[in-house]
Amino acid sequence: MKYKKHTAVVKEIKNGNITVYLSNPGQHKNETCTGCGMCSRKPGAVEYVFTSDKAGTIGPGNIISVKIPKPPFFLSVFLIFILPVFLMAGIPAAGAAAAGKTGFVFLENIWGISLFAFLGLLIGAGIAFCVDRYIRKKYPPVISKQKQD
Repeated sequence: MKYKKHTAVVKEIKNGNITVYLSNPGQHKNETCTGCGMCSRKPGAVEYVFTSDKAGTIGPGNIISVKIPKPPFFLSVFLIFILPVFLMAGIPAAGAAAAGKTGFVFLENIWGISLFAFLGLLIGAGIAFCVDRYIRKKYPPVISKQKQD
């Protein structure tokens, strides 16, 4: 997994949750910022809260380095665009093929096909959500304290 490195200032620490300010993307939009999307391109400093086991070693006001995981591009494209469309087309097509053999007439009208297409979309979105949660748990942000001058 590749990581994007950011410099952040610790705002507060509560119950192992660290609140940091990421810098404004407009202030560092150069060769060091390749746009990971954590700051959502909002003006000003952006707050980000995450959990870390290093919460006891840093304090408010410390400057830290935050490495935020960048998921693989093609996996993201597949989960967001290709899988739901495939399931939207595949589930009704498989159902229609099965309906011809079994005499199940529900898939012979537009409402039945639409319902199964919507079901395929929901299944695809659910799979994308579960994979996203898995990746976020397996590859959490990594922090390290920077030396202050």
